[in-house]
Amino acid sequence: CPARACALRRLTDEDDFVLQIDSHTRFRSHWDAYLIDQLAKCDSKEPVLTAYPADYDKDSAALPSDVRPTLLVPSGFDKDGVL
Repeated sequence: CPARACALRRLTDEDDFVLQIDSHTRFRSHWDAYLIDQLAKCDSKEPVLTAYPADYDKDSAALPSDVRPTLLVPSGFDKDGVL
């Protein structure tokens, strides 16, 4: 994606975090504090947090009540070797 590539080229050593999201992402209260807490629990010099976002319903203002992460479980490789 050209926009993401452009943004990543502008990062400096002074940037503490990078957040990449889809344009239709909705946030729960205190999402930022939650992510910073999760980063603090990572035993890595350069941790990466990733998630598959919950379904988005443009006609509903309600956030999903289920807070479990989405698990993507591959069922096998296709003819091109892709999961």
